[in-house]
Amino acid sequence: MTDGLFKYIAASKTAFHAAHEAAKMLDEAGFLRIGLNTDIPLKNGRGYYVMRGMSSIIAFRAGDGPFMITAAHSDSPSFKLKETAEIRSGSAVTLNSEKYGGMIMSTWFDRPLGIAGRAVFSTENGVEQKLFDIENAAIIPSLAIHLNRDANNGCKYNAQKDMNALFSLTGKTVNEAICTSCGKNTSEFISADVYLYNAELPKTFGAEGEFFAAPRIDDLESAYIALKAFIDASPARCTAVFCLFDSEEVGSSTNEGADSDFLARTLSLLNGVEKRLDSSMMLSIDNAHAFHPNYPEKYDPQNRVYLGGGVVIKHSANRKYSTDALSSAIFTKICEKAGARVQHFSNRSDVPGGSTLGNISSTHVSVLTADIGLCQLAMHSACETASTADADDMYRAVKQFYSTSLCIDGEKADIF
Repeated sequence: MTDGLFKYIAASKTAFHAAHEAAKMLDEAGFLRIGLNTDIPLKNGRGYYVMRGMSSIIAFRAGDGPFMITAAHSDSPSFKLKETAEIRSGSAVTLNSEKYGGMIMSTWFDRPLGIAGRAVFSTENGVEQKLFDIENAAIIPSLAIHLNRDANNGCKYNAQKDMNALFSLTGKTVNEAICTSCGKNTSEFISADVYLYNAELPKTFGAEGEFFAAPRIDDLESAYIALKAFIDASPARCTAVFCLFDSEEVGSSTNEGADSDFLARTLSLLNGVEKRLDSSMMLSIDNAHAFHPNYPEKYDPQNRVYLGGGVVIKHSANRKYSTDALSSAIFTKICEKAGARVQHFSNRSDVPGGSTLGNISSTHVSVLTADIGLCQLAMHSACETASTADADDMYRAVKQFYSTSLCIDGEKADIF
């Protein structure tokens, strides 16, 4: 599992690249790309997928049964370059950026950074969008301790002043580098969505290789495992649906986010949607905070989860996590059938949790939902940590979920 996961993470430098890599996996599995306005008759058992904004994707196997849906997100915290990014300071050119999402800024110092995203070029008939990736293009250098004697006593970083990445001594612009990467002339360039990314590759570590460290584990680990399970699952009476949404790290309220009509529009391509929703289910898959051995006081005394402990079901009284007793029970039964270990997470009662794809998506497509994920440390760091064994548990559980059909009738829920 980790070989494929590592390749996916390494290739998915931005949300655009994550969706592109997902589309490649679906193409190789024989899925057909269609549009939301397609008039192609959909065949039961056939696989299809739809993309929106080059950064979100929804795939499904057409069928007449209830929907078994997973949702993960393609974006991760990073720095987005501004339209005019170059700042001349002394002999160097640094890059003017702003935070995308809530990252731990200190972890971005002194790492090799790439520049990647989507560029738009002028053509004779309109515009053309192209993905680009400029590897090892920049770094955000720390201020030497000799010039900041309090560096180890806690620093407060200013996103405008401290986080400008070192890019050039020649005066070359980012747009020129993008055009070179895309094989285009600068006269053709119009605009681009440009992000910095941690260029370090995923790697295993630990006494027995039981951990792995990588950028963008949140949420590319969930995205890859859910997609792999979706592709590999045996056909069932359900209609299997895989969602990869952009913009989760900034609230999901975009055209490509979970707080849009993308899922509802996609499901509307199928017949009898409304009658099927009451026996449908969604797994909102986003990672969970593993117990940190250096900070035990940060966790609930009983409802804490551990690296290597298996799949996490997340609970919240205020329903920031969508899990309820029924969705937790159904997913637990599915995990038992799959031979996947399960653990349960709740935040400390005095620590609020964030919203997830599940409760946001449910405002548009209302189905029974469980919030699940895998344990990780250093969430929103430039380099995060997770367990290699947990990925296998999640794969087995989600594959079994996609091979399951539900019938929810009043107080009874049958699992087939």
